[in-house]
Amino acid sequence: MMFFTIFGAAMVVTASASFWYLLHRNGQVNPLVQNSDVGSMVTIAIMGVLTIGVCVMFEGLFG
Repeated sequence: MMFFTIFGAAMVVTASASFWYLLHRNGQVNPLVQNSDVGSMVTIAIMGVLTIGVCVMFEGLFG
């Protein structure tokens, strides 16, 4: 079960770092999310990875 905890924590860290990297810097939008269609898909993907990571981490801790 320790594998699930580590894997879930890694997913949470990855999603959080991705979100932080894609934030605006100096008033400039990141080129990866400049298009509104791509930006919304990236947001959904990051939130999905974060949610799955939290669930997997808690499964490892309490499962």
